[in-house]
Amino acid sequence: MSLLLVIPNLAACAQGGAENGGLDNFTFGTSATMSTTVGNDDGDTMGEESTDTAEESSEDDTTDAGTETTTEGSSDGAEDCGNGIIDDGEDCDGTNLGGANCVGLGFDSGTLACDGSCLFDVSACESIEEFCGDGIINGTEECDGAELGGATCEAQGFDGGSMACDANCILDSSGCTTNPSDTIIDFEDGMIPPGVQSGGAQNWGLSQTLPYEGVYGAESGDISDSQGSWVQVTANFPAGGSVSFYRYVSSESGWDYGQFFIDGAMQDEWSGTVPWGQVSYNVTAGAHTLRWVYDKDGSLSSGSDLMRIDYIVLTGGTI
Repeated sequence: MSLLLVIPNLAACAQGGAENGGLDNFTFGTSATMSTTVGNDDGDTMGEESTDTAEESSEDDTTDAGTETTTEGSSDGAEDCGNGIIDDGEDCDGTNLGGANCVGLGFDSGTLACDGSCLFDVSACESIEEFCGDGIINGTEECDGAELGGATCEAQGFDGGSMACDANCILDSSGCTTNPSDTIIDFEDGMIPPGVQSGGAQNWGLSQTLPYEGVYGAESGDISDSQGSWVQVTANFPAGGSVSFYRYVSSESGWDYGQFFIDGAMQDEWSGTVPWGQVSYNVTAGAHTLRWVYDKDGSLSSGSDLMRIDYIVLTGGTI
């Protein structure tokens, strides 16, 4: 063990005392002090050991502080990819996908995985190429081939028929049908309508002479004695209905007649001078043949010798 003795420089003290009035003003730690070191067996000095100890203590404190700083920094970054927990900045972690799958990411099928950086791996997800004609209703398509998405004519407001899909994957309702409340035959297109037939000695035709309404009406053919001229139409009445029309007759009264038949059964007849007037007849459900006839006897003619009809209305029927 070494001892450090500090012995005042008496001469200096004396001098200082003389100058300053004695030892009362003596100050330790000034340049006037002198140190004496007592060494140990190893020759080390107490001063050196004290200095070494102070330096070692300082180094230890510095090392501990550095270690503490390093440890705290490691604690702040404890959210590690691979811990099975989805931390901030991670899509996933290991098998923990957070409930995500390929479909949820916009693919059609496949298996979602998690890569080593805790990001989604979509390499095993699959997308099916979508196009009109693939049999699958995609995007803005209303249908695709035979796939109509449950669409029917009835659902589109029609009474029946067959819904289809066109080449552009748009619903095609051209095959749908509607049962109109009224079918009107008014001859105003200047021709005998499709489905209307005529026969006898002379066919019926259109005339602009004295129509009931508009420009055209239908009138019987120019026939001779003992001849007839007829016009007919077959109409379908799904739930029954009626037929009405306006008729005009100018004939030899009591001998030449204008007549109306349903399925071959005469409903009414008119002879002589009969001005325009409307008549109506009920029909049962089903298909019915409606026929108008102008029939002459064996001799003589009177008036215009014809029958005219106009503005036929089939209520609940179609042709």
